[in-house]
Amino acid sequence: MDHTPHLPTTADLEIRAARIADPGIGWQNRFLPTVKCSHELASDLKTKHVVACEIREMLDTVRDTESARVLPLMIAPLLELLRSVEVALHKDTVEYQFRRVLLEILNRLPVNEAVRGHVTELFKCLLHVLRNDNEENGVTCCKTMVDLVRNYRPLTEETLKDFMTIFQDAFRNMQGLVDQLLSENSGQLDSNVVLPSIRSFKVLAEMGMVMVIFSQNHRPLIAPTIQATMAPALEVLRLESPAQHSARVDYEAMGGFWAGMAPTIKNPHAYSDFINAQIKV
Repeated sequence: MDHTPHLPTTADLEIRAARIADPGIGWQNRFLPTVKCSHELASDLKTKHVVACEIREMLDTVRDTESARVLPLMIAPLLELLRSVEVALHKDTVEYQFRRVLLEILNRLPVNEAVRGHVTELFKCLLHVLRNDNEENGVTCCKTMVDLVRNYRPLTEETLKDFMTIFQDAFRNMQGLVDQLLSENSGQLDSNVVLPSIRSFKVLAEMGMVMVIFSQNHRPLIAPTIQATMAPALEVLRLESPAQHSARVDYEAMGGFWAGMAPTIKNPHAYSDFINAQIKV
């Protein structure tokens, strides 16, 4: 008996692409309560989550030349799902897990001509997710954007304007986020809850790296917009954790030189993300 493991084929990928695109399975029908009740909708979403996980793994094993026929059939439904499935900030929900896998699939798409024809819509969808989703998905969006710009150079004046609007909004949110998370009286973050993408130190750091890639690959297009980011970037660099400020001032008043993280900071991971964001900005 042959015990050789079955390697996924293009046909296997095509079957799953058809299932993920099937409007009869999934969250698109959530506005039709007379058709499906809540537990049926949840079951549909779990089914699509399983299929999405299989697609994600197959992309690492099916050869690029063989997957080229299937990818055009799969990308549009994936983008539609990202626009329609509810955004979740709690890690233990199926919506959160499903959206994570959808973005991981997009991040693993091979570089080939079959993908090129969908890059513009793909980039627009990533911008939508970057503005509206959670920080983990926002980070993945930025990394995917970097890959798209390096491989396909899809940036246009319109998409650049949209990205810069989000970038500026993220800058404006940093003062409030520092006060919320890094003050002496801040509450402790719930490990099961993630921040919104637009209010995240992690995402701001990655958006800074996206700007670097934009500058390297689209210098004439990006140059006029760089000046607009200087003032808000400097404001972010001037920010200091209120808890850190108090510890530093008290220590220096006694003739010392403060180094390290203040013991009154209740969210040390957020503090590390904040410092990393300042470095990358």
